[in-house]
Amino acid sequence: MTAHHHLQVMNGNAYYVVQRVRWREIPRPMVLPLNEYLDPVDQRFIKDWDETMTMRMIKAATMLNYAMLLELASAKLASYLCYKNIFGIRTLLHAENDFTPNEMAEIRKELMEDDVVN
Repeated sequence: MTAHHHLQVMNGNAYYVVQRVRWREIPRPMVLPLNEYLDPVDQRFIKDWDETMTMRMIKAATMLNYAMLLELASAKLASYLCYKNIFGIRTLLHAENDFTPNEMAEIRKELMEDDVVN
């Protein structure tokens, strides 16, 4: 998403104006690194986002019904999730485990066989 930001003064009041110029849709599934799909403005915008900021931006975009920001933040989250195992994803998303200890042992066994845990 490319946007121009400027301060506009009208009748002695200052307004911060954001004008969207163009939007490039991020394809699903993303087969390239996220930055390959973004223009330089968006790259600078998300450059300093860590996992916590990304989750906050998703929540804000959802609350504000801001589809373009939600798509951008979701793509950033996807770039974090693709390098995590199931336990890392649960931690990041604050998802609680609802499996019994026996079910969890079976899942760990299956994950070890598939080498997903490591």
